[in-house]
Amino acid sequence: MINLTLMTFNIGSLYSESPKEREAELLSLISRLSPDIMCLEELPEIPELMDGIAAAGGFTDRIYLPCSESHICKGHRMGIGVYGKLPLKLLDTIALPRPAEYGFFSGRREPIHQKYFCSLLISAPGGNVNIVTGHGYPAHRYSFTREVYAPSFSLLDGFVAGAEHAGTPTVILADFNIPDPLDCMPCTKATHRDIFDGESTRPSGRKTDGILVPSGTKTITKHNIPTGFDHNCLCAEVELPTR
Repeated sequence: MINLTLMTFNIGSLYSESPKEREAELLSLISRLSPDIMCLEELPEIPELMDGIAAAGGFTDRIYLPCSESHICKGHRMGIGVYGKLPLKLLDTIALPRPAEYGFFSGRREPIHQKYFCSLLISAPGGNVNIVTGHGYPAHRYSFTREVYAPSFSLLDGFVAGAEHAGTPTVILADFNIPDPLDCMPCTKATHRDIFDGESTRPSGRKTDGILVPSGTKTITKHNIPTGFDHNCLCAEVELPTR
Protein backbone atom coordinates (compact mmCIF):
# COMPACT_ATOMS: atom_id res chain seq x y z
CA MET A 1 0.00 0.00 0.00
CA ILE A 2 1.03 3.61 -0.62
CA ASN A 3 -0.01 6.08 2.09
CA LEU A 4 -0.44 9.72 1.01
CA THR A 5 -2.21 12.86 2.19
CA LEU A 6 -3.67 14.69 -0.81
CA MET A 7 -5.17 18.18 -1.02
CA THR A 8 -6.94 20.21 -3.71
CA PHE A 9 -8.10 23.80 -3.34
CA ASN A 10 -9.22 26.52 -5.77
CA ILE A 11 -7.92 29.76 -4.28
CA GLY A 12 -9.09 32.10 -7.07
CA SER A 13 -11.02 34.31 -4.64
CA LEU A 14 -7.85 35.08 -2.67
CA TYR A 15 -7.80 38.67 -3.88
CA SER A 16 -11.53 39.35 -3.85
CA GLU A 17 -11.32 41.03 -0.43
CA SER A 18 -8.89 41.27 2.52
CA PRO A 19 -6.08 39.54 0.59
CA LYS A 20 -3.55 39.63 3.43
CA GLU A 21 -6.01 38.01 5.84
CA ARG A 22 -6.94 35.41 3.24
CA GLU A 23 -3.29 34.71 2.49
CA ALA A 24 -2.51 34.20 6.19
CA GLU A 25 -5.51 31.87 6.49
CA LEU A 26 -4.36 29.89 3.46
CA LEU A 27 -0.83 29.44 4.78
CA SER A 28 -2.11 28.42 8.23
CA LEU A 29 -4.45 25.85 6.67
CA ILE A 30 -1.67 24.36 4.56
CA SER A 31 0.61 24.13 7.58
CA ARG A 32 -2.11 22.45 9.66
CA LEU A 33 -3.19 19.87 7.06
CA SER A 34 0.40 19.22 5.95
CA PRO A 35 -0.40 17.32 2.73
CA ASP A 36 2.21 15.27 0.90
CA ILE A 37 0.82 16.46 -2.44
CA MET A 38 -1.17 19.66 -2.87
CA CYS A 39 -2.87 20.92 -6.04
CA LEU A 40 -3.97 24.56 -6.14
CA GLU A 41 -6.20 25.86 -8.91
CA GLU A 42 -6.28 29.55 -9.90
CA LEU A 43 -3.02 30.20 -8.08
CA PRO A 44 -1.87 33.79 -8.71
CA GLU A 45 1.54 33.96 -10.35
CA ILE A 46 3.16 35.91 -7.51
CA PRO A 47 6.64 34.67 -6.48
CA GLU A 48 6.31 35.80 -2.86
CA LEU A 49 2.99 33.97 -2.44
CA MET A 50 4.25 30.84 -4.19
CA ASP A 51 7.38 30.78 -2.02
CA GLY A 52 5.29 31.33 1.11
CA ILE A 53 3.06 28.38 0.24
CA ALA A 54 6.10 26.15 -0.24
CA ALA A 55 7.50 27.18 3.14
CA ALA A 56 4.17 26.78 4.96
CA GLY A 57 3.75 23.20 3.78
CA GLY A 58 7.38 22.17 3.98
CA PHE A 59 7.27 21.30 0.29
CA THR A 60 10.53 20.42 -1.42
CA ASP A 61 9.30 20.31 -5.02
CA ARG A 62 6.74 22.25 -7.06
CA ILE A 63 5.47 22.67 -10.60
CA TYR A 64 3.51 25.64 -11.95
CA LEU A 65 1.38 25.51 -15.10
CA PRO A 66 0.24 29.02 -16.13
CA CYS A 67 -3.20 29.36 -17.68
CA SER A 68 -3.97 31.42 -20.77
CA GLU A 69 -2.94 35.06 -20.79
CA SER A 70 -6.61 36.09 -20.55
CA HIS A 71 -6.92 34.48 -17.11
CA ILE A 72 -6.06 37.50 -14.99
CA CYS A 73 -7.30 38.43 -11.52
CA LYS A 74 -6.45 41.80 -9.99
CA GLY A 75 -3.57 42.10 -12.45
CA HIS A 76 -2.13 38.67 -11.62
CA ARG A 77 -1.99 35.78 -14.07
CA MET A 78 -3.49 32.57 -12.72
CA GLY A 79 -2.38 28.96 -13.02
CA ILE A 80 -2.22 25.45 -11.58
CA GLY A 81 0.29 24.84 -8.83
CA VAL A 82 1.37 21.38 -7.67
CA TYR A 83 3.43 21.19 -4.50
CA GLY A 84 5.05 18.07 -3.06
CA LYS A 85 7.07 16.79 -0.17
CA LEU A 86 8.00 14.07 -2.65
CA PRO A 87 9.73 14.41 -6.04
CA LEU A 88 7.41 15.54 -8.86
CA LYS A 89 7.96 14.78 -12.52
CA LEU A 90 5.75 16.51 -15.11
CA LEU A 91 4.75 13.95 -17.75
CA ASP A 92 2.23 15.68 -20.01
CA THR A 93 -0.29 18.52 -20.34
CA ILE A 94 -3.58 18.84 -22.19
CA ALA A 95 -5.61 21.87 -23.23
CA LEU A 96 -9.32 21.08 -23.11
CA PRO A 97 -11.37 22.16 -26.14
CA ARG A 98 -13.37 25.31 -25.47
CA PRO A 99 -17.14 24.79 -25.71
CA ALA A 100 -18.62 27.09 -28.34
CA GLU A 101 -20.97 28.63 -25.79
CA TYR A 102 -18.22 29.34 -23.28
CA GLY A 103 -17.72 33.04 -22.76
CA PHE A 104 -21.35 34.13 -22.86
CA PHE A 105 -23.22 34.99 -19.68
CA SER A 106 -26.48 36.91 -19.43
CA GLY A 107 -26.11 38.02 -23.02
CA ARG A 108 -22.64 39.50 -22.68
CA ARG A 109 -19.17 38.29 -23.50
CA GLU A 110 -16.96 36.98 -20.70
CA PRO A 111 -13.19 36.32 -20.85
CA ILE A 112 -12.49 32.96 -22.47
CA HIS A 113 -9.89 31.24 -20.29
CA GLN A 114 -8.23 28.16 -21.72
CA LYS A 115 -8.55 25.22 -19.33
CA TYR A 116 -5.66 22.82 -18.76
CA PHE A 117 -4.88 19.53 -17.04
CA CYS A 118 -1.49 17.96 -16.45
CA SER A 119 -0.18 14.57 -15.40
CA LEU A 120 2.72 13.99 -13.03
CA LEU A 121 4.63 11.06 -11.62
CA ILE A 122 5.18 11.02 -7.85
CA SER A 123 7.95 8.98 -6.28
CA ALA A 124 6.39 7.86 -2.98
CA PRO A 125 7.45 5.37 -0.32
CA GLY A 126 5.96 2.05 -1.37
CA GLY A 127 5.77 2.91 -5.06
CA ASN A 128 5.09 5.52 -7.70
CA VAL A 129 1.76 7.35 -8.09
CA ASN A 130 0.29 9.19 -11.08
CA ILE A 131 -1.36 12.53 -10.33
CA VAL A 132 -3.71 14.25 -12.78
CA THR A 133 -4.84 17.76 -11.88
CA GLY A 134 -6.31 20.84 -13.48
CA HIS A 135 -9.35 23.02 -13.94
CA GLY A 136 -12.37 22.13 -16.10
CA TYR A 137 -14.90 24.24 -17.97
CA PRO A 138 -17.91 25.15 -15.80
CA ALA A 139 -21.40 23.86 -16.31
CA HIS A 140 -23.08 25.75 -13.49
CA ARG A 141 -22.25 29.33 -14.40
CA TYR A 142 -23.42 29.28 -17.99
CA SER A 143 -26.16 26.66 -17.63
CA PHE A 144 -24.38 24.32 -20.04
CA THR A 145 -26.11 21.12 -21.02
CA ARG A 146 -24.32 17.78 -20.83
CA GLU A 147 -23.88 17.88 -24.60
CA VAL A 148 -21.86 21.08 -24.29
CA TYR A 149 -19.35 20.17 -21.60
CA ALA A 150 -19.16 16.38 -22.01
CA PRO A 151 -16.70 16.49 -24.98
CA SER A 152 -14.06 18.18 -22.81
CA PHE A 153 -14.40 15.47 -20.18
CA SER A 154 -14.40 12.71 -22.77
CA LEU A 155 -10.99 13.99 -23.85
CA LEU A 156 -9.91 14.18 -20.20
CA ASP A 157 -11.04 10.56 -19.76
CA GLY A 158 -8.58 9.50 -22.45
CA PHE A 159 -5.88 11.70 -20.94
CA VAL A 160 -6.29 9.98 -17.56
CA ALA A 161 -5.96 6.57 -19.21
CA GLY A 162 -2.85 7.78 -21.03
CA ALA A 163 -1.35 9.06 -17.78
CA GLU A 164 -0.96 5.50 -16.51
CA HIS A 165 2.77 5.05 -16.10
CA ALA A 166 4.34 1.67 -15.49
CA GLY A 167 1.10 0.32 -14.02
CA THR A 168 1.01 2.80 -11.14
CA PRO A 169 -2.23 3.96 -9.45
CA THR A 170 -3.68 7.25 -10.71
CA VAL A 171 -5.34 9.95 -8.58
CA ILE A 172 -7.24 12.90 -10.09
CA LEU A 173 -7.46 16.08 -7.96
CA ALA A 174 -9.24 19.04 -9.51
CA ASP A 175 -11.79 21.76 -9.63
CA PHE A 176 -13.80 20.00 -12.32
CA ASN A 177 -16.34 22.82 -12.39
CA ILE A 178 -19.14 20.28 -12.92
CA PRO A 179 -20.88 18.12 -10.29
CA ASP A 180 -20.57 14.79 -12.08
CA PRO A 181 -17.19 14.40 -13.83
CA LEU A 182 -17.20 10.62 -13.55
CA ASP A 183 -20.53 10.44 -15.38
CA CYS A 184 -18.74 12.08 -18.32
CA MET A 185 -15.64 9.85 -17.97
CA PRO A 186 -16.80 6.24 -18.43
CA CYS A 187 -13.33 4.69 -18.49
CA THR A 188 -12.31 6.44 -15.29
CA LYS A 189 -15.69 5.73 -13.67
CA ALA A 190 -15.11 2.00 -14.18
CA THR A 191 -11.95 2.11 -12.06
CA HIS A 192 -12.29 5.13 -9.73
CA ARG A 193 -14.54 6.70 -7.10
CA ASP A 194 -14.84 10.25 -5.77
CA ILE A 195 -13.93 10.51 -2.08
CA PHE A 196 -16.25 13.53 -1.76
CA ASP A 197 -19.13 12.18 -3.85
CA GLY A 198 -22.46 13.73 -2.84
CA GLU A 199 -20.85 16.48 -0.73
CA SER A 200 -21.04 20.21 -1.41
CA THR A 201 -17.56 21.55 -2.14
CA ARG A 202 -18.51 25.23 -2.46
CA PRO A 203 -20.18 27.53 0.06
CA SER A 204 -22.98 27.97 -2.48
CA GLY A 205 -23.86 24.29 -2.01
CA ARG A 206 -22.54 23.19 -5.39
CA LYS A 207 -20.39 20.12 -5.93
CA THR A 208 -17.61 21.00 -8.38
CA ASP A 209 -14.35 19.75 -6.81
CA GLY A 210 -13.16 16.25 -6.09
CA ILE A 211 -10.44 13.72 -5.39
CA LEU A 212 -10.90 10.64 -7.57
CA VAL A 213 -9.06 7.53 -6.41
CA PRO A 214 -8.78 3.91 -7.59
CA SER A 215 -11.71 1.83 -6.35
CA GLY A 216 -9.57 -0.24 -3.98
CA THR A 217 -8.31 2.85 -2.14
CA LYS A 218 -8.89 3.11 1.61
CA THR A 219 -9.82 6.57 2.94
CA ILE A 220 -8.19 7.03 6.36
CA THR A 221 -9.26 10.62 7.05
CA LYS A 222 -10.91 13.34 4.96
CA HIS A 223 -11.59 17.05 5.36
CA ASN A 224 -14.07 19.22 3.45
CA ILE A 225 -13.35 22.65 4.90
CA PRO A 226 -15.24 25.88 4.13
CA THR A 227 -12.70 28.67 4.52
CA GLY A 228 -14.29 31.87 3.26
CA PHE A 229 -12.93 31.25 -0.24
CA ASP A 230 -15.43 30.50 -3.01
CA HIS A 231 -14.37 26.84 -2.90
CA ASN A 232 -13.88 24.52 0.05
CA CYS A 233 -10.51 22.96 0.76
CA LEU A 234 -10.53 19.19 0.22
CA CYS A 235 -7.90 17.01 1.88
CA ALA A 236 -7.75 13.25 2.39
CA GLU A 237 -5.28 10.74 3.74
CA VAL A 238 -5.51 7.57 1.68
CA GLU A 239 -3.98 4.14 1.25
CA LEU A 240 -3.59 3.49 -2.46
CA PRO A 241 -3.43 -0.07 -3.75
CA THR A 242 -0.22 -1.04 -5.51
CA ARG A 243 -0.43 -2.99 -8.74
